[in-house]
Amino acid sequence: MADRKIIPAPTNPLLLREIVAEVMKWIDMDYGFSHEVYSGKLDEYDEPEVLASYGKDGVLARCCCVNRLWFNEAAPLLWAAPTQFTFAMDQTLSKMLDKLDMSRRQLYANFVKEAVIAGVPPDDAFEHDEPLKGLDFPKLESVDLPLAGWGESEYIPRIKNHRVKILAIDPSFDIYPDTYRVMQNEMGSILDQIPVRIVFVLVISAVFYREPNCVIQEIFPDLENVDIIDCCLAAPGAIEKCESRLPKLKYFGRGPVVVGNDYPASLIEVP
Repeated sequence: MADRKIIPAPTNPLLLREIVAEVMKWIDMDYGFSHEVYSGKLDEYDEPEVLASYGKDGVLARCCCVNRLWFNEAAPLLWAAPTQFTFAMDQTLSKMLDKLDMSRRQLYANFVKEAVIAGVPPDDAFEHDEPLKGLDFPKLESVDLPLAGWGESEYIPRIKNHRVKILAIDPSFDIYPDTYRVMQNEMGSILDQIPVRIVFVLVISAVFYREPNCVIQEIFPDLENVDIIDCCLAAPGAIEKCESRLPKLKYFGRGPVVVGNDYPASLIEVP
């Protein structure tokens, strides 16, 4: 009887890619906080950095630090929606990437599927555009766009090479008393940028330079679903003009939007 070749089993099954991938998948499916929070060992009002270490994001972040195999399986899950469980205005895509070394930003940008890109003041455009500069987001399909209002969120930070199909615009609205923070001009500025054309000028060498090498791209050209999910004001025709520039649009939700040139009654001061 011929000798059979004996292949030794791995001494550590957690070094097998198939097993590690399955473990990471189940961690990623856990949307709740850990038992430590529910048991009362941590108060629900603890500082965010305390709670951040629990739940799937905290576990996946720890898994990234084990070894290269674990990093390769955990990082794509962790960065698929890097701003999903944070307060939108504090942890936007720009701010998350700004914390990384420039040489590693594209690595993580490749994983992003859902993101928060908040409207910012035009004077702060460079600060929020710079971390996104030169990056491609090949898997990005869904964006939340929170607007702080009061004229402080008229500019959308620029992203390129993406597949965004879903956009949720979230204007700030105060209740008791009702206060519209995003007015006609501010909403008009946002809608005018959907989509917006941007030009990248590439200069390879001054020796061979004759004319600018321009690459023209559009931000959000492939939107299929747009939803304004909170109360705001919009000028007549502003939404329709935006719709006309989106050839793939299937749905535009405008339920809480007040359209008109006059302020609603809730903004009129009662003597």
